[in-house]
Amino acid sequence: MHTAHTACKGGNDSSAADSAAHKSHVDTQCAAAQAAAANGISWKASARAKCLSNITGSYSSFAITAGSNGALSAQDGITCAAGDRLLLAAQSDKTQNGVYVITALGDASNPYVLTRSDDMKTDAQLPQAAVFVQQGTTSADKAYVVTNDGALTIDSSNIDFSVFASTGEFSAGNGIAFNGKQINCDVDDSTIEIASAKVALKAGGVSASFLASNSVTSAKIAAGAVAAAALASASVATASIQDDAVTAAKIADNAIQQAQLSDDCVGAAELASNACVAASYSAGSVGTVAMADASVTSAKLASLTTLSISGQMSAGSYVATSDRRMKARIAELNDAACMKQCAALQPVSFVMKNNPNDPRTGLIAQECLKVAPELVKIKEDGSYGVNYVDFTAHLLASVRDLNNRLLSLENMVA
Repeated sequence: MHTAHTACKGGNDSSAADSAAHKSHVDTQCAAAQAAAANGISWKASARAKCLSNITGSYSSFAITAGSNGALSAQDGITCAAGDRLLLAAQSDKTQNGVYVITALGDASNPYVLTRSDDMKTDAQLPQAAVFVQQGTTSADKAYVVTNDGALTIDSSNIDFSVFASTGEFSAGNGIAFNGKQINCDVDDSTIEIASAKVALKAGGVSASFLASNSVTSAKIAAGAVAAAALASASVATASIQDDAVTAAKIADNAIQQAQLSDDCVGAAELASNACVAASYSAGSVGTVAMADASVTSAKLASLTTLSISGQMSAGSYVATSDRRMKARIAELNDAACMKQCAALQPVSFVMKNNPNDPRTGLIAQECLKVAPELVKIKEDGSYGVNYVDFTAHLLASVRDLNNRLLSLENMVA
């Protein structure tokens, strides 16, 4: 193994090429060099800095050329110069990774150009290639090695680098203990402990005395972090809950069942205006026994534009709005046309599938759609219905047509 001898100038900056080296720096580098030689690592000339992100530009003939004019930006905090060697280990196309020389720094009139270094541009130079990085905020005094196994092909094989040596010196800070080369966590075995080779919170380690007043707020508790199983029975009393602290947004669907509510615990005063809407009730959940006498008044019912009822509806009378002042585009129906429509419709008897014991008569909406589509309505659930109220107008027009035909026949006989 060949070693280079460098004259030492005074000073503490071991990153400069001609500076005096600290003993720890030399020891670490010697150890790394010995390990590298033993493991077949192929050292390359050192790089001034390491690029932490992708260097953009077009790649051709071992060179990356910027797509526009301008100087190469600082790399890892280092302002580079032409001729500097850079380690590229973060290219989007990993086949471009490697050691490059800045052949043109770039300026307002020229793009920058980076060319692969002569000691790392052939297939044979790639396996176990290692390079020492001299400067940089993140990568200074670190050695990197190609970690890809087997034979590699330049510009074809991915090239990955990993740090394997550093001259950094460590000292144990608070909560850390060194035992030779082993780093230990210094636990108090009261609040935290080592359990199954992991640092863990000790059972009962955090008591109320560790929590400042009002230190645990809703903003510090993730959604769903406190499940019902984590709360003792009756552990949360009303005195522990501020007014308006529990909102609809904090309660999951079906989280509160009837069995969890005491009798009369929810009165009108506890319900906000418009808090109870149809979507909040399951079918049959509110029976007549749940309503006090005269509790549902017209003032509590919003105006309805559409009312869907499955089953029978009974009323003393039914009045449809028919005020001329509320109508527009009024036109008389054609008696003969309505007669033709009614004649084409087939009245049927039937039972509804959800009420098979109730015989009914009427029309089939899909058949009516073919003859009188204006009488067919498609409801929100996709089912078809017949507007029997409007159908009475068609029937009246048909009667008028029959009457006119009868009068015509009577006149002919007379």
